Amino acid sequence: MNVTQYISILSIGRLKRVKQPDARPEKNVARKSRIPTRRAVVRQQLRAVGLSSIDMLRPETFSIVRYLNKDEIVQAAVVGHEVKGGSVVMLVLTTERFIYFNQIPLFSSIEDIATSAVQSITEVVSAFGIEIHLDLGGQQIIVDTRNKQAAQRFVQLLEQKLIDE
Repeated sequence: MNVTQYISILSIGRLKRVKQPDARPEKNVARKSRIPTRRAVVRQQLRAVGLSSIDMLRPETFSIVRYLNKDEIVQAAVVGHEVKGGSVVMLVLTTERFIYFNQIPLFSSIEDIATSAVQSITEVVSAFGIEIHLDLGGQQIIVDTRNKQAAQRFVQLLEQKLIDE
């Protein structure tokens, strides 16, 4: 300890600590602003579109960042089980494209699907959630999800994109 920080009080016989001016900035002063990473921005967008905290734990939500362009904004997303294969898939609708993302250990499958290829999209309320039926002409994708709000938002935005085209 530094001797100059203390002074002796003779009447009490104890040492008393003298407050020195603090070199740290005041609490109300703005600190340097941190620029969020791309991963943090995309995860924040996924939370904003309605993915639950359980959905955010899926590996797809962590690795989708690698496949998105810097200027893409996530507008809607759904995480659920594919009825045919049983694997967990993620459907993402961005400002630029529609993505079907399936990640299994040691392998990722990502498909860009043109919105013009989607012939119909329907939502079917099941006992535990919502099934999203995508008809892509020769291929049909059925995703069962528990997050009803995210599924309804996804279906509404994709239908709107289909109408606009």
